[in-house]
Amino acid sequence: MKSTALFSFVIASILLPFTPRAFATARPTKAQPRVLTLKAAAEKALRLNPQLGEKEEHINQMEAQIPITRSQLLPNIKLTATESRAKGALLYPLSLFNGNPYNQYETTLSLTQPLFAIGSISAIHAARLDRNISQLDAQIDRRNLLSQLIQAYFQVVMTTRNKQILQQQFKILKESFQTAVHRARIGRSQLLDALQTKTQLALLDSQIANATSQYEVAVAQLANVIGEPKLTNFEMKNSLKVPSLKSVDQMIQPSLKNHTYQLPELRENTLNAEKVADQKEEMLGENLPSLEFVGSYGELSYKKSDLFTGPAQEWNIGLQLNVPLFSGLSTLYQLRSYASQERQLDIDRQNIENQMTLQQVSARKTLQSAARSILSGEAALKLARASSDEARRDYRYATIDVLQFLQVQTSYMQAESALNTYKYNYLVALANYYVANGQPMMNLINLLEEINK
Repeated sequence: MKSTALFSFVIASILLPFTPRAFATARPTKAQPRVLTLKAAAEKALRLNPQLGEKEEHINQMEAQIPITRSQLLPNIKLTATESRAKGALLYPLSLFNGNPYNQYETTLSLTQPLFAIGSISAIHAARLDRNISQLDAQIDRRNLLSQLIQAYFQVVMTTRNKQILQQQFKILKESFQTAVHRARIGRSQLLDALQTKTQLALLDSQIANATSQYEVAVAQLANVIGEPKLTNFEMKNSLKVPSLKSVDQMIQPSLKNHTYQLPELRENTLNAEKVADQKEEMLGENLPSLEFVGSYGELSYKKSDLFTGPAQEWNIGLQLNVPLFSGLSTLYQLRSYASQERQLDIDRQNIENQMTLQQVSARKTLQSAARSILSGEAALKLARASSDEARRDYRYATIDVLQFLQVQTSYMQAESALNTYKYNYLVALANYYVANGQPMMNLINLLEEINK
């Protein structure tokens, strides 16, 4: 009697409803979630990302610097007005007002116009190069941002799919649990089968909760890349389709063959070298003769009433030649400094070319490996799905035990999750491949958008 009562108690305990935390009913929200496509996310990121916005504003700063530098070649006009009290020394025979204190009033309008200065045009060109370098910096950041966006976007898709796989597996095991309990009641199987199935349900519950956390982190990461931290209420197409490697090659091989790709790092190195050459010429100009047109017109009087009368007027015009003679050998050391900068840029260019070559080879091999993994993953998933269907049918007819059934279901879940990971890795490798080969990232985004409709 005691064993029968104990058996009934255990059956009652395992029959208690089991609902995972991730399946808890959430309160409905009033706002309808927006559909966030990959292209829409890219457009929002280009518009809202603060780091990219800072780079764009730096371009405006460098743009404003160009007319400031150009203004050095324009006339410089200055008006000076002076009112003073003075006294001449009696030691000199021409002392004004016999050495008595007197007032002096003076206004001067002076003009300086540079006519010839070596390096003045180079200074303007260097300012334009600063603007162009800032544009290249923004282009690099824009490219990297779109690459990060692709990864963050499909990270959300992958975590969503993995969570759904666990939830679907939970439903399958729940049905099997009910079957095991029914068989235990009628004595067709052991109570251990039901307990093991319920153990797997409990483990799946924690895995679903972990998958939910990973999804929330992925959403936060996507919102951070876009630059909209409060972006949480949205929907995405639950599709993880990837373009074939052959179609990708057909798109970008003409660009690689005709050398029409863009590697902004190399272009930036070239502009920096040109900037150093301009700065060196500007520095040399400061130590070479320069010619200016100068002129002044003014009023000088000792009474305010005579200040703007004809006798108080004075003026002069002429040419001024400035010839630097000695500056402590600073020019020599500045030339050495610029020569060192040029050597550094040459070394940096060689390093960039080496890194680009390595990235292109590495990205290509990684992409090919990821493509092979997808083929293997699809084959494994096909077999795992067939095994799962067969195991469910056999378990329903009690031709296999619960351990075999659980192993088959676990393999099916792992195969489907692995395929999602393989596809995500392929997309990451594809983004890196586009970056390494100087391809426009928006072309890749349009391609992914098209195949994931």
